[in-house]
Amino acid sequence: MNVGLIGLDDMGAAIARRLLQAGHAVWVWDASHSAVDAMLACGAQPAVTPQQAAQTELLLYSLEDLISLDRMFGEGWRTELPREVVQVNLCDMSAGSAAQLSEQQAQRGLRYVAASLIGSPQMAAEGLLEIFAAGSRADLRRAEAALEVLATRVHYLGTAPEQAMLAKLTAQFVRACAIETLREVEHLAQASGLSAESLFVSFQRNLDLSPADTTTQTQQHEWVVEAARRNGIALPFAETLWALHAPAGRDHWGPCFKGASRRAA
Repeated sequence: MNVGLIGLDDMGAAIARRLLQAGHAVWVWDASHSAVDAMLACGAQPAVTPQQAAQTELLLYSLEDLISLDRMFGEGWRTELPREVVQVNLCDMSAGSAAQLSEQQAQRGLRYVAASLIGSPQMAAEGLLEIFAAGSRADLRRAEAALEVLATRVHYLGTAPEQAMLAKLTAQFVRACAIETLREVEHLAQASGLSAESLFVSFQRNLDLSPADTTTQTQQHEWVVEAARRNGIALPFAETLWALHAPAGRDHWGPCFKGASRRAA
């Protein structure tokens, strides 16, 4: 399959290498010429513009966000994309932003799939990601040839692309809760004279509890809270985590969490 890939950060580069190893032809674009050159050495083809990368069957976005592309090329650049290419958004964003983007793509008559990735660039390079994907059945069938190369399992969630991001947020929220719980277990164990290390051995066999990037984790906490509020439900634990880790959350809740924040630190 001919695949275009926009964005060659660590994850994007790992995805490109994996797709090339699987025999796909990959056209890459990134603002960094050195990042593109590194992929050319692996067998990728260069795209001069994002639009050129879209002259393919499948167009993957692996960026911090799509707003940066809009700033560089204007908000209407995606309207110039071929109608037959299926866009696959791998970018993290809030569920609200994901829903808005899905609506924009539908209004423009563009084919669009959202695919949220669970795992590290190393896992992508080895085809060990978990992926939540959503979009029309026809577009998902087009995308699966690439997505299934990257993952041990692809979870197809339905026709609303924003559901893919919400699924990732819930998965990351479970992970964050587990980490916070184990921190309290460690404090309790130490206070009781137990070996926290021995208690964690069984947990670590079944959970990925490696430290997460603090900024990313805080952003995801905020997005979970935002999704809950948009749906009119209360998630007290999510609100608490946000209050403990994010300045905006602490401001929202006021001084009642200052003591808790100091203890967590």
